[in-house]
Amino acid sequence: MDRLLAGAFMPHPPLIIPEVGARHHGQVAGTIRAMKAVSERLVALNPRAVIITSPHGVHFSGAPSITFGQRMEGGMEDFNAPDCRLSFPVNQRLAETIYLAAQNAGISLYKTGDPAEDAFMPPIDSGAFVPLYYLRAAGFAGDIVHICPGFISLEEASILGEAIAGAAAGNDAVLIGSGDLSHYLKNSPPYGIRPEGAAFDALAVEAIKENDPGKLLALDRKLIERAGECGLRSLLILLAAVKGLASEFYSYEDTFGVGYAVAVWEKPSGDGPSVPVRLARWSIENSFAGGQKAAAPAWADGLEDRAGVFVSLKKAGALRGCIGTFLPQCPSVKEEILRNALSAAFSDPRFPPLSRDELPDLEISVDVLSTPEMIGGLSELDEKKYGVLVTDGVRSGLLLPDLGGVNSVAEQLRIARQKAGISPGAKVDIYRFTVRRYV
Repeated sequence: MDRLLAGAFMPHPPLIIPEVGARHHGQVAGTIRAMKAVSERLVALNPRAVIITSPHGVHFSGAPSITFGQRMEGGMEDFNAPDCRLSFPVNQRLAETIYLAAQNAGISLYKTGDPAEDAFMPPIDSGAFVPLYYLRAAGFAGDIVHICPGFISLEEASILGEAIAGAAAGNDAVLIGSGDLSHYLKNSPPYGIRPEGAAFDALAVEAIKENDPGKLLALDRKLIERAGECGLRSLLILLAAVKGLASEFYSYEDTFGVGYAVAVWEKPSGDGPSVPVRLARWSIENSFAGGQKAAAPAWADGLEDRAGVFVSLKKAGALRGCIGTFLPQCPSVKEEILRNALSAAFSDPRFPPLSRDELPDLEISVDVLSTPEMIGGLSELDEKKYGVLVTDGVRSGLLLPDLGGVNSVAEQLRIARQKAGISPGAKVDIYRFTVRRYV
């Protein structure tokens, strides 16, 4: 069972919040682009919960803490943006699971916000607020679990990361390690410059790219102290938790003398469904919840081109529905997928409407078509590479490429004619097209 859907390391300078520091955004454009891109990738995974570690949360005598209670709220009042606020429900069940897993691993977490033990409900601190702001902007509307690592040792941070990952199994959760790197990278206020700052950041970036927490655990403690970081423990927790996931480094900037690094960890490419397939499934599942006409979620915003789309459904390897459009009928691919997924599930005349009970066993593929082009001769066809469209001006039949059991152009054309109700000897125009197939 998967431990985590994904992980991410994100900085937390309030100035990258538009309401706080819009005038500075040209100077940290790379960080902002990366924050948006990573947030969209995480939200595309449909997480039910975000576990976030922030060094600026509440801790007691350096001890780590985890927040319970019903809901966490916070804002940017301290940064002259009183109307910029966030509110998230706390996933108390997951928080309790993490709390017990940490205890079993020898890490004692102090509970905050738990009415039974502590009446104080901490706010969403700035370290958690900034990444969560970008997650919310990308469409995240789930629960959170907030952890402050405090001043636990580096080795304990790794142990805590392992405990979090184990507790997250089956919870559809992502983990965000919030933290800035060195604060001593420029010979300018407010911190100044130290040689240890650049050295620390170079090693941290290397550890992220190579997915190697050992490089950080071996760091000289004096170098760490002189670097003036605030993200090392969050990063170590994250690196321990994302074992088995592939890292992708997005950006590093030190414009203002503080190191801002952005990276994401996901399953290696090819594991798990693509965004078009996730969107098709979302459309069908959403219909059972009464949301047939709901707009596409924000994580599908990259699918803005116009193209014909076929959505194919299978169950136990057998076709269960297939509906599509060879020319675009909607303003974008994402809307084409939303519409055709519902048609494949509920309006394919060859099959009864899909039932909710069939969803767990449903296999979905999405084909995005190129614009069909008329051919001059059969030598321009290849049943594995090209789909075909045949038309007599009134009727038309289409067959996708590379289908099981279709081993020749002649067979491909025969089936396409048959689908259109066009006799074998009738004159037809033949078009070919390519597809991008998503599974």
